Amino acid sequence: MTTIRLILGNQLCDPQQFSESSDLPVFMCESEDLCTHFKYHHLKIIFFLTAMREYRDELTDAGIS
Repeated sequence: MTTIRLILGNQLCDPQQFSESSDLPVFMCESEDLCTHFKYHHLKIIFFLTAMREYRDELTDAGIS
């Protein structure tokens, strides 16, 4: 069995907290349902997805897969 770390879009925290167990991979998903379930303003959706992609880059820079 493989163990992964699941991070949702509202749980973007400091990636340095994962440094002690950086061998665990991280799973993040951009869900279409998240963007279409409610009538969000388009800028809010863009902000949310951009924040997730920037966080992915921070995790990669910290050496977390």
